[in-house]
Amino acid sequence: MCVLPFMKLFIVLSIICNIFVLITFQQMKSLRNTLLLTAAAVMLVFAACKKPVPTQTKYIPKDVSFVFAANVKNLQEKLEKSKISIDSLFKKAIAESKSSASELAKWDDFKNAGVKWQSEIYVYMQSKGAMITGSNAIFGAVAAMDDKSKFQAYLKKQAPDAEIKEGSGYSYANIKGGFSIGWNSDVIVVAGAVGEKYSNNGTVNNAEAQITAAFSQKEAESVAGIPEFRELAGKKSDALVWSNSTASLAAIPMIGLTKAADLFKDCYSAATLNFEDGKITGESATYMGKALSDIVKKYDMPEVDIKALEKFPSNNIDGFISMSFQPGILVDIVKYMGVEAIANQYLASMGFSLEDIIKAFKGEFTFIASDFAIEEKPNAFLPQYKTKQPVFKMIVNAKMGDKAAYTKVTNALAAKGILVQQGNQYVPAMATGGYPVTLDEKDLYFASDSVVLQQYKAGAGKAAISDEIKNKIKGKASAVYFDFSKIIAGIPADSSYAALKAEAQATFKDFIAVSERKFDGKKIGSSFELRTGNDKENSLASIIKFVQKAVAAAETERKSRNAILDEEVTLDSLPAGDVVAPPLLEQPNK
Repeated sequence: MCVLPFMKLFIVLSIICNIFVLITFQQMKSLRNTLLLTAAAVMLVFAACKKPVPTQTKYIPKDVSFVFAANVKNLQEKLEKSKISIDSLFKKAIAESKSSASELAKWDDFKNAGVKWQSEIYVYMQSKGAMITGSNAIFGAVAAMDDKSKFQAYLKKQAPDAEIKEGSGYSYANIKGGFSIGWNSDVIVVAGAVGEKYSNNGTVNNAEAQITAAFSQKEAESVAGIPEFRELAGKKSDALVWSNSTASLAAIPMIGLTKAADLFKDCYSAATLNFEDGKITGESATYMGKALSDIVKKYDMPEVDIKALEKFPSNNIDGFISMSFQPGILVDIVKYMGVEAIANQYLASMGFSLEDIIKAFKGEFTFIASDFAIEEKPNAFLPQYKTKQPVFKMIVNAKMGDKAAYTKVTNALAAKGILVQQGNQYVPAMATGGYPVTLDEKDLYFASDSVVLQQYKAGAGKAAISDEIKNKIKGKASAVYFDFSKIIAGIPADSSYAALKAEAQATFKDFIAVSERKFDGKKIGSSFELRTGNDKENSLASIIKFVQKAVAAAETERKSRNAILDEEVTLDSLPAGDVVAPPLLEQPNK
């Protein structure tokens, strides 16, 4: 528990006491002691109130690209309320796979391997090097130790050929598959490498090196040393997700030729996930370093254009994406990264610059789709055959911005024969695969067909978007929505999967995600919600039940196909003499 109130009282008392000392003795030495004592008290406050993080996080490198953690205890308790046991799930899966009794024994051994299953389990990925020089990725997992002796006994039983070695304060072993395992009395760390490399003597692989680094690094060298990660790890949640933009960029070829690494330095994404009754909820924050913050804080984020969604001509909306931002952000980012000159060199022959293209747009984009279905249509290349193809109505609308930039770009493209002017608008000179595209000084449109385009431009439509959804996206910088129940309804189901389709519709309802407009100088927040059909049942339990039914349906389908194949093979394997030809009918006399 934080002792901040008590420390504040201590600071006040220390200052009062030392002021009394100053008045009494009037010596500079007392002033020095006053400052030192007060500073010490302040430091004690911050040290006492520093949020604790799970021990496992101290073994995860600071420069990992991705971290996922699950609170096993929370998830298990929520499943038990829905009368679902993780143990019974695994045992059922083993039984249905017709595995031997030894597989069931291995599962029992795994449960009692000395791992503290009631604590958080972390999984991470770390990119090493660069792709052009032979990059590789490190994958790792960290769990809390419950009983060290039990774990070592488990390891010896499962990997009898593995040699257990001793490091500085930890033990480790290399096992089959290129994995290394390290442990002490606190944690167990498992590491594996993709794109394996060896040291000069050919004996130490990347996985083993990762184990060595994990047990030798200081807390400041781990993700626990990142304040933003500590804030994330301190939140109550069923799971968390962490990504490091700087680390991810390190694996992109040629990135060193730009200042992208500087721009995205100290940029992180942090999210929490919670499985609640009838829904999965998530809260996330995008943290920005100084360079990117200096750019973003210059611009106010506009809100999504709900009217652009409402005028879509359909009452059967499947989903939409709407976003709004200031194009100046992109201009500043391009300039900071130092790629503007390269882009303009390429665009010089076109007669406009990259900045002209960006400024030509207002920064408001809308995508909306409806009436999704899968229909049989003649094959484009072999019309005598029919293929199943997805069909839907949709519109993509981008608002145009600076008129001078728009005119400059469109005139240049028209001069090159890329665009053709038709009245007050432009259309592409080349065919667009049956999808109409038009461009004028107010809007760029890309539609599924000309009827939808004309109805949308006329503004006569009235999209059936519920007030609940509109209220959730109102005032946001971006929004994403998908109605899974309607999308699934448009997918035809044959006799074997009809029941599963109905289960999918009953399980998955819809999904919505929004991002905030406010930038507090450090981060921008966002949230999402995936709703399931049964609002009285935990969402994780609903999904697990659906997965069980999907696996069962797939197994039934597999057995059915195998039975047909076996029958065909049996007929083909009959000797020629055993096959009796049908009798020939005599020709009638003419």
